Amino acid sequence: MKLTSKSVILANAKENFLINGQILGLAGLLIFALAFCYAQVFVTLVRLWWNNDIYSYGFLIPWISLYLVWVQREKLRVIAPAPDLLKGGLLLLAGLMILALGQASGIALLEELSLIVTLAGGVLLLLGKGFLYRLWLPIAYLLFMIPVWGFITERLHLPFQLFSANLGTKLLQFGGIPAYRNGIYIELPNIILEVANACSGVNYLIAVVAIGIPMANLFLNGWWRKAVLIGFSVTIAAFSNVLRVALIGTLSYYGIAGDLHGPLHILQGLSVSMIGYGAIFAGVWFLSHPAAPAASFGNAPAPESRRLSILKQETIYLGLSVCAILLLAGGYLHFYQGSSVPLKRSLGDFPVQVGGWIGKETSPDDSFSGNFGVDQELSRSYRTIFGESVRFYIGYYEYQDHGKELVHYKMLELHRKSEKIKVGVEGGNVIEVNRVVDENAKKVTFFWYHLYGSDVADWYQAKKEMTIQSLFRGRTHGAVVMVTADLSHPEDLKKASAHSASFIEVIRPLLPKFLPQ
Repeated sequence: MKLTSKSVILANAKENFLINGQILGLAGLLIFALAFCYAQVFVTLVRLWWNNDIYSYGFLIPWISLYLVWVQREKLRVIAPAPDLLKGGLLLLAGLMILALGQASGIALLEELSLIVTLAGGVLLLLGKGFLYRLWLPIAYLLFMIPVWGFITERLHLPFQLFSANLGTKLLQFGGIPAYRNGIYIELPNIILEVANACSGVNYLIAVVAIGIPMANLFLNGWWRKAVLIGFSVTIAAFSNVLRVALIGTLSYYGIAGDLHGPLHILQGLSVSMIGYGAIFAGVWFLSHPAAPAASFGNAPAPESRRLSILKQETIYLGLSVCAILLLAGGYLHFYQGSSVPLKRSLGDFPVQVGGWIGKETSPDDSFSGNFGVDQELSRSYRTIFGESVRFYIGYYEYQDHGKELVHYKMLELHRKSEKIKVGVEGGNVIEVNRVVDENAKKVTFFWYHLYGSDVADWYQAKKEMTIQSLFRGRTHGAVVMVTADLSHPEDLKKASAHSASFIEVIRPLLPKFLPQ
């Protein structure tokens, strides 16, 4: 009997070793293949977390997501894998297509969002609906590490600025400090404070919600308790921002605030999220009594009869197939480069004298053209005998890649400040261009894109054209054209716009001689 028991123990140990080895080996291959396929996306996200304080909490999100998976490990062990080849395969391919579309269009957000779709598709394909049901929250939680929240927070900043300025002013008045609110400005006898966009507290609320969701899921039962916890912590964080505004006003009034934009100001901002975190822990303690915690942290083994058996050969082959798909997709995305399309003629051959305009070489205007990483560029100032002058810039890309994009996010910011106007060109035709008036820098800039023989002013239309060309022709070349005039006085806008339009009229027919279709 002893020998039999010993042989059974050894057999079980061998079986467990094989199970763990197969699972870990296949999981390791899948992780490697996913990391290879999404390497550029992960690099982009890490750079964002490192350089943007708003998303610095992104470093924690993957680890919290993994922990949410870990606490469900016993429940996952007893679910029998039931691969869904059709739905899972379609979802996986959809994720990879979104990734390719994002790279072709140069829209990093699409690439990052595709990771969520690809992960969900992989789980459904390899393990089935039961696993996806248990893992949907850890997968969806990864959205917090992606800069998608700007579309929501952008609309919340002004209401929260007004809310903080209004209640902050009332607190100052309640404390005996003479304060008057004018919109988002708080006027004190010795200083005027602005509750700026960055001081609205909205960005810290996202971090509070990102921590509140896993806490609610781990420790609370019932959706209403979880909703109450999130709502309570966000409300407390919002009111703490009001206290911060009142504190800054008080310190400024008594002349002990120091540098309003120094380390103390940053610390005050962090206090908003810290108070929100404190509200989360307090809310969990209050709402979890007398209810039992939602998650089980014990390590009690699952019933032996329901443990997973050694992975079937079909599952192993399916997993290896997914690895191959991810590696092939990653290889295409990393190493495939669209056709490089050179200029028809060097930009240096662009006429120095055009109509009544005479030009000379200048340095690019970094405030607009910036460091685009273009392949070829031309920067000149042109002047007429009547004293009218403009600065002319062409930046051309033979092909585009990550970090080397014509229509990127910096240009989107420029578009938001612009208005579209019509400019007449040769032959009685009209083209649409963007006009940006910068009163601080005292200049007006006209800009548009020259893509595949066409003039495009709209940012989204330019993205669409380039995406189509990239997907179907493998070509991503294009140029940005800028004409800038100085404004000595605000009333000079009409005059500066007129002679800029006159310059565009004479140079536009020359562009097709240099820029390829």
